Amino acid sequence: MTAETRVQTPPMPTGARPLRNEVAGHFYGRGKTKLGFLECDDGTVLKPVQPQPRGERELEFFKKVFDPDSEDKALIALRPLVPRYLGTVFEYNIQYIRMENVTFPFTCPSIMDIKIGQIAYDPEGNPEKIEKQSKKYKYIQQVGFQILGQRVSRSARKRRSGVQAQDC
Repeated sequence: MTAETRVQTPPMPTGARPLRNEVAGHFYGRGKTKLGFLECDDGTVLKPVQPQPRGERELEFFKKVFDPDSEDKALIALRPLVPRYLGTVFEYNIQYIRMENVTFPFTCPSIMDIKIGQIAYDPEGNPEKIEKQSKKYKYIQQVGFQILGQRVSRSARKRRSGVQAQDC
């Protein structure tokens, strides 16, 4: 990859910074697109909308789950388990999903990233990508979820061992 084709890290929206509590996924400033989760001072998270069709499907999922007119009991039951959808933001030619930062009220959160569902690939993806994702998440079809990453805060570890800690 030459300097001319290298993707530059995109500017961040005003009041945003890289998400400090991310344990898996796309980190801001890394990877092919350099896009990643951002956190804002108002207690929200900005997640870049992925390329189509995945991005549109994810956006429609959030809209359906948090549709105030929905009477679908399954979608209503999901609401307490999913960060609250707060609309979209479009800055620097990048569309973001704005959602609640569920770690915002915590000083030293312990967090886990879980991929939920039995299919970890885009059904419309190319066969090579489907095969790669199927191998990467080989137990997800049987179990229905996979833990992608976790971080237990230092204070939580110390509390379990009986020692109180003031730091993370």
